[in-house]
Amino acid sequence: MGVRTPSRQVLDHLCTLSPSHALLPYHSSQCRPPPAATGTQTCCDPRCWGQHHRLGRVQAAWNFSDHFRECIIRSEDVADIAIGLLIDVQRKISAADRYLGGKRVGIIGLGNIGSEVAKRLKAFGCIVSYNSRRKKQALPYLFYSNVHELAANTDALIICCAFTDQTRHMINKEVLSALGREGVIVNVGRGAIIDEKELVRCLVHGEIGGAGLDVFENEPHVPQELFALDNVVLSPHKAALTPESFERSNQIVIANLEAFFSNKPLVTPFNG
Repeated sequence: MGVRTPSRQVLDHLCTLSPSHALLPYHSSQCRPPPAATGTQTCCDPRCWGQHHRLGRVQAAWNFSDHFRECIIRSEDVADIAIGLLIDVQRKISAADRYLGGKRVGIIGLGNIGSEVAKRLKAFGCIVSYNSRRKKQALPYLFYSNVHELAANTDALIICCAFTDQTRHMINKEVLSALGREGVIVNVGRGAIIDEKELVRCLVHGEIGGAGLDVFENEPHVPQELFALDNVVLSPHKAALTPESFERSNQIVIANLEAFFSNKPLVTPFNG
């Protein structure tokens, strides 16, 4: 057996059932990451933080910051929920019908999740178009440079993009109006990408056809008006909450810790 170095002891402890808040206080008196990117408070004893600034990057991954979102979660899981919400709204499954095949569906944000959504839409026979920061030259889908044009030329919009200052309330009154009375909107991105008050107004007055929402602008609060509508399907921000995603998250955090204590590059480097 090899010598159990302090670094090895930390990793051994990580693999036990000890509470996570005990990991760093138990083993370290010189590790201090900066606050997690999410601003989430850590339970670790502040006395344990010290010199190892790189550990903050490991902590950020565990705290599920937006930077690591597409690294940690399985894009396939979120894509499945996006398609499920679209089918539910279109076919009124929860309300207990419209056909999905042949529908023109626009995707906002064609990253990992958006690409997985597009694959599933093609399998259903949908006509796929998208809006993204840049055109993906290798892909056959029709590109629109702004979301208003995309909405005007689709039967449904699926939001998969990240939340930034530029995307806040990107889906506003004008975009919803362009989507039209038969249009459906699905959001598996971030709640504040949609102007939620305007969305509620459009749904209540029948100005759009329906909505499937996994995220909300002021979580955990959901506008009460939505609960009374049979053309709205609500999901409690759980698109990525699958056993496979949790397992992937654990693997990445452990791999980052292994790399950190071996003085190697992190698996998910963060230079913010």
